[in-house]
Amino acid sequence: MSSQYALVGEMKVLPIKQELPFNIFLYCSALTANLLTFSIGASNAWSSSAIPRLSGQIDPDNNPLKENITSYEESWIASFLPLAAAISSFLSGYLSDKIGRKNTLLLAGIPTIIGYVFLTFATEIYHFYIGRFLCGLTAGAGFTILPIYIGEISQSNNRGALGCLLIFSIAIGCLFVYFITPVVSLKILSALNVIIPILFLILFGFFIPESPYYYIIKNRTDLAEKSLLKFRYNSRAMVNEELPIIIEDVQTSFSKKISVKDVLKEEYIRKGLMVSLGLMVFQQWSGINAVFFYMQPIFENAKVGLSSNICVIIAGIVQLLSSAFTLPTVDKFGRRILLIASSIGNATSLFVGGIYLYLKENTAVDVSGLNWLPFVTINLFILTYTFGMGPVAFTMIGELFPPHVKSLAATVNIFVCLLSIFLVTNMFPYMKELLGLGLSFILLGLICCVSTIFIYFKVPETKGRRLEEIQVLLSSKKM
Repeated sequence: MSSQYALVGEMKVLPIKQELPFNIFLYCSALTANLLTFSIGASNAWSSSAIPRLSGQIDPDNNPLKENITSYEESWIASFLPLAAAISSFLSGYLSDKIGRKNTLLLAGIPTIIGYVFLTFATEIYHFYIGRFLCGLTAGAGFTILPIYIGEISQSNNRGALGCLLIFSIAIGCLFVYFITPVVSLKILSALNVIIPILFLILFGFFIPESPYYYIIKNRTDLAEKSLLKFRYNSRAMVNEELPIIIEDVQTSFSKKISVKDVLKEEYIRKGLMVSLGLMVFQQWSGINAVFFYMQPIFENAKVGLSSNICVIIAGIVQLLSSAFTLPTVDKFGRRILLIASSIGNATSLFVGGIYLYLKENTAVDVSGLNWLPFVTINLFILTYTFGMGPVAFTMIGELFPPHVKSLAATVNIFVCLLSIFLVTNMFPYMKELLGLGLSFILLGLICCVSTIFIYFKVPETKGRRLEEIQVLLSSKKM
């Protein structure tokens, strides 16, 4: 690897190497870390599978509760997870700088195991509330710390793809639940979800190194070197070149003692927060988690001509294929084009589906020949969300901020994201009752239109840029 540096502003950064061999250990490390997001995806899909059973719509004879749940209880079963996740995002951001990214992620894997024990043996509604809350503690830490960890172990040529593994793993976790739901009871479904977080604790705990950035923060250059060697093909030449840059970046960054109040005084941090927070808000107010949490009930009510179980499985496959598409394209086409195309696709599918449902619910127009339309529009919505707004927004959290504010910025971003999930999922049942499903979808489509405008004018392209270059870009007057 060349020992020549490229000058970006006043910072030395490594030139981007165009041809690098496939880094199998780095990808295996990222996949192992994302076993945690597999579990989070399964937790998201659990409510879509559980709510129809707890409400008596499906398999009423095997409801573990004495009475069917109400709409109020339904909304809390869905929304306790993001509420707990929002709370844990603050604690995990603090812990990641104190005990490390790796140890924080390992600690995060424990609550979901306990949570699924509660869900497995639940016989009262509050058992479900506790179980969902505990699973949410894991989700908050995973969403907060994984983008940081992945961003710090990645290379410039694969940072986008590795960042998108988060959504890909969530999609696999969702699909796992969708596939097994038709053939197992709710109790067995909950018990099976204990397996993956236990596997994560074993594999990630024993075989995957801590981030070299964290070791530098703690002045453990020897451990940082060992960690970076594993992530860089065991190439001493690559480590000798990259490690000084990491050290210089961390030292420069932490030499700026910055308080929460001071964050907004730094222009590049302020602009980075504007971009990332905007993406988090628009990502969630597109209504994606309302669709995921209530997907099976939506298909039940829409009467699409297929069983709701089959519809949900197909939607899970669409989500998985779409997220797989993003992995090789995000570093080829860039972030902006995927975000814009995704937001336009979201708006289109919500408008079409919403108009159909409004006509069906509120007019005498005969739309019986279009019963297939909700199935198509929901899958189009999942498709367009998953190749853009879903993964790319999380990827950019790990790209926009320097080390000394990365944990704080990630914490704020994930808190806003999870608070938005809580509000959308908690409000959605009431929106359905007040406005109807059709107008609810149309309202979410309007939000996606505003999202497209925001991305076009405010979101920079970070494709192929090192973390230091992105900070210089955010400081420029063009932003």
